Amino acid sequence: MRKGVWHTLESIMAGIIIILFLVAIVSRQTSVAPGPNVIIMQGLEELRDLDKKGILRDYVIDRNNTGLDSEVQIDFFNHSISICDTGGNCNGSAPSARSIWVATYFVAGKNNYTPYEVILYLW
Repeated sequence: MRKGVWHTLESIMAGIIIILFLVAIVSRQTSVAPGPNVIIMQGLEELRDLDKKGILRDYVIDRNNTGLDSEVQIDFFNHSISICDTGGNCNGSAPSARSIWVATYFVAGKNNYTPYEVILYLW
């Protein structure tokens, strides 16, 4: 009778140790850097949100890339903005970083058709 009790207690303790080990492994959070598509989509969503709020077009028409850059709220990344017209004249320039992701947003104008390209650089 005593051997059966000890074997049962040993089995229960071994089961508890195995369960605790598995819980420790599964609950460990791995931090994975977001992929390029996620980063670009975050930039596009930011530009789209600024356009929906009515902020983006005013800065683009004025070609005020520094003011627009101050409106962008993206965490964990540095960013800069260029505003280009159809002739290829741009306000702002690309940063000189090693890895740069680019989100491009087109604006047709405000009261008349004057297209502009808004380029958001993320690094």
